[in-house]
Amino acid sequence: MARKSKDLTVIEGSQNLPVVPMVNFKSFSKFVRMADKLVEKYDNICKARARIKSGADPIPTERDFTLGEYTTEILAECRALWEEFNPEHYYDGEEEDWALREDLIGARLAYTLGSVKVTGGTPEAFSEMVLNHVADIEDLTWPALEGACRQVEAECKFLSISEIKEAINEHIELWDKRRDAIESLDTHSEWGLGKLKESQNNKMVEAAERAERGARYTYEIADKEFYKARYQLCTMQVRAAEMAESIEMGMDRLAELEADAAQKFQAMEAATSAKYKLFMELDSANGDDNA
Repeated sequence: MARKSKDLTVIEGSQNLPVVPMVNFKSFSKFVRMADKLVEKYDNICKARARIKSGADPIPTERDFTLGEYTTEILAECRALWEEFNPEHYYDGEEEDWALREDLIGARLAYTLGSVKVTGGTPEAFSEMVLNHVADIEDLTWPALEGACRQVEAECKFLSISEIKEAINEHIELWDKRRDAIESLDTHSEWGLGKLKESQNNKMVEAAERAERGARYTYEIADKEFYKARYQLCTMQVRAAEMAESIEMGMDRLAELEADAAQKFQAMEAATSAKYKLFMELDSANGDDNA
């Protein structure tokens, strides 16, 4: 039924649209809050992941990727609530071409159109066109539709098709992020922790390799010094051996010279003795002659 008020048409009921049970308000609101907490953690992990890939500061730590007990509990609860608020039977078509059922879209819109003033020529035409426009939106999920309808119901005094579509597209984007977080937060966490472990292992390997290179460098220097000293010592030993041989030859020569000198000294003494004997003999002969 419709009540016309000047140029606005107010929908008081949507009996021509199918009916679906309303989602528990508090439960869905709690779901949204928990999912947004996961999105915040998911965004932080993605930023940390990007820093790992680019090497930008600050360097991520294990804390950046670790899911605490509270987050893990929220994640498990959000996955259960996603199945509760977005069951497969809400959709038609094959898995890759799923589309939210039009009867459910129309039923949920009925509550919104029945609670907000809307602009339109006739209630029937407006309701039909709203359903056509919304059903034509790609990638529409039940949580996105529910969130958009709640936003419209809470914030809009008057309603147009463009406002409904704008709110729905906004919530599709929001729920795309929430769904990514719900489905893959733990996977990203494990990837990050694995990369950190890999990075730590690489650092340990690099440190070990640096230590090995340092030890090898100092060893090579010490080894060169050893071979240099050994060569010098060997050279000295060769020279010492040669000198010892020369000394031995010199000593032999010295002994020969000493023996030769002694022999010649004896000959000299003998010659001197002979000379004095001759002098004495000549003196004696001269004395006899004078007598």
